[in-house]
Amino acid sequence: MAESPADDHGPERRSERCPDARAEDGRPLPALAVWGLATFHVAALVVSLVVALHVGGSLGELLSGLNTAVGLGVFAYLWALTWWTNRRALTDAWRGDGFDPRAAATRATLWGGVTGVCFLLGPLVLFSVLLVVQGASVLAVLAIALLGALVAAIVGAVIGGAFGVVDVALLRAVDTVRRTP
Repeated sequence: MAESPADDHGPERRSERCPDARAEDGRPLPALAVWGLATFHVAALVVSLVVALHVGGSLGELLSGLNTAVGLGVFAYLWALTWWTNRRALTDAWRGDGFDPRAAATRATLWGGVTGVCFLLGPLVLFSVLLVVQGASVLAVLAIALLGALVAAIVGAVIGGAFGVVDVALLRAVDTVRRTP
C-alpha cells in the first residue's frame, strides 16, 4: 500500500501536524509523558504562586479582583503553551531507546524561555494597543515590550531549566522502572 503524499516529508513534518509526535529516529514520542509533564509543570507553578501570594498576604486581594472564567482562561492558556513547548522540547530530546538527559534539560531551558515570552505576548499586545490608543509613544511602548519580553524569556528559561532537571529525574525513574524485570 502506498503512503499518502503528506507522509513524504519525514518525521519533522509529521511531528508538526500529528498529536503523536515522532523523534528524529521515527520512534513515537509518548503523548502521556507530554500531557503529564505539561500538567505537572502548570499545576506546580500555580501552586507555588498561590502559596507565595498567601504567605505574602496578598492572595485575598488578588482573588477578590478575579473571577472563575478569568482564572480558568489563564490556566488553560498557560497549559496550552506548556503542552506545546514540552512537546517540542521532548521531541528534540527523544532518542533511540529513551531520551537524552542533557538534551532534555537544555531544551527545557530554551523552550521555557519561549513559554515565558509567549505567555507575556497575549497581555502585552492588549496593553500595548491600549497605551498607544491613549496617546503613549509607540517607541516607548516598543521599548517596554522588548524589555518585558527579555525579562519573560529569562524568567521562563530559569523556570524551564528547573522543570527540566525535575523532568530528567522523573524520566530516568521511569526508564529504571521500565527496564526492571
